[in-house]
Amino acid sequence: MAEERKGSFWRVLPGTDPVETG
Repeated sequence: MAEERKGSFWRVLPGTDPVETG
């Protein structure tokens, strides 16, 4: 699962499941 921490929001990356970051 790809995960990018950019703050408090949901980020959906192509070919991955939505991840909650922040």
